[in-house]
Amino acid sequence: MSDDPSSPGSSPRPPPLYDPSILLQFSFKHICLFALFPPLISILGVLPIGYWLHRNELFDYLWLCRVVRLPSVSRVLNLPAERILWNFAVALHLPLRPLITLHYFRLCSPFGPLRVLFFVTSLADNIFLLGLSFVGEREDPLLHVCCFCAFLCLCFVHFVLHSLLFCRSPLRVLSLLALCFLVPLLTVSFSVHQLFCAGYSYELFVIGEYLTIASMFAFNCAILIEDSLKNESADGLAAPAATTSDVGCF
Repeated sequence: MSDDPSSPGSSPRPPPLYDPSILLQFSFKHICLFALFPPLISILGVLPIGYWLHRNELFDYLWLCRVVRLPSVSRVLNLPAERILWNFAVALHLPLRPLITLHYFRLCSPFGPLRVLFFVTSLADNIFLLGLSFVGEREDPLLHVCCFCAFLCLCFVHFVLHSLLFCRSPLRVLSLLALCFLVPLLTVSFSVHQLFCAGYSYELFVIGEYLTIASMFAFNCAILIEDSLKNESADGLAAPAATTSDVGCF
């Protein structure tokens, strides 16, 4: 007997027990918001909390060869209470990044060599952000520094690839130019402190670190504000009908 309900002699299929319905649906814009705002809110909240509750541990402390006067972001985020808040924000952020990267990966030309590099650098900086967050300078300073350097370089390369593959708004270009100046500044100032223990070299590194984080958030906020609304599609993560020159990337 044929299973085709239209064929003669076939038995009719029973009606479904229930009608499937969508209980919850997120647009692509919401995915970007959920990925961006937990770490942003966490940093904006953790820094003043750390300065208020643990001031003695953050200012005028011995770091390697001399007393430094400003705390790095890593030192603030690795304090016990502040670390819980930051790790919670990272746990909310990291699972969404591959979804956003995959969305823009599908918009690239399938034969473009930068497409794969764009995808790999995004996933790799995700991994090193995880290591940077969960391995603090108190547990393993060397591993923490290695994770920080790898994350910074991969994130910078990813931003450059994004600018090459997708449209470039003025705020994004300005943020990228700032990173072009800040990444070498961080490298030189940290190396001078480590090798020569020069005065105020670590303080210069800390100021550069604050500005670098602000530039990274500005880059992603510009993408969200200027591009996610016009690229949002009805089915959330489905690729919109647009060319790569008309879209942005997270």
